[in-house]
Amino acid sequence: MCADTQTMLGFGQVQLCPLRAHLGRLVISPDYRGLGLSYEVVNRLIEVAVRQQDIHIISLFVYESNKAALTSYNNLGFVPTAYPKDVSSIKHCQYMTLRY
Repeated sequence: MCADTQTMLGFGQVQLCPLRAHLGRLVISPDYRGLGLSYEVVNRLIEVAVRQQDIHIISLFVYESNKAALTSYNNLGFVPTAYPKDVSSIKHCQYMTLRY
């Protein structure tokens, strides 16, 4: 949220799981894409997660067709990872993790 204009710039959620935090519903408003806001949103969500729980793995799903998001997550250090046994696969989605 931009404090000056009360405009929603982006959104994301973090779910604390055993041994990891999972990021979801990550979105940046189309008018504000390409400005590095995804890095800010992801890093703030990670900060929230590590303050609440001793975690060292951050995970997320991204549609394989979402090239901009894939690039952002790769630049943040996320890598494609095999789905864990306790996670159901999602068609056309890449599971990615970041060791923190």
